[in-house]
Amino acid sequence: MSDGCLRWVMAVACDRLANELPPEECSRFDDHLCCCDICRGFFQSYTVMVQMTRALPAGPLPERLRDRVREAMARGDGPGSAPPDVV
Repeated sequence: MSDGCLRWVMAVACDRLANELPPEECSRFDDHLCCCDICRGFFQSYTVMVQMTRALPAGPLPERLRDRVREAMARGDGPGSAPPDVV
């Protein structure tokens, strides 16, 4: 396992979970998870997180949270960036 394969799994996990990967890449993804404990563990955790998130009630975001998300998006914060300060 290398950092590269974990980054790849992280990059395509959403598409795999939504069954939106091309068949060849889907097979490559599944084959990789069979032999890589770290990536398999990540994907299992990711799957549980998505399931838990989907189970949350839908509703509007609190105004403060919405503003913080917009600010982060405007700054270009995203995967691989430093975590924001907790306020």
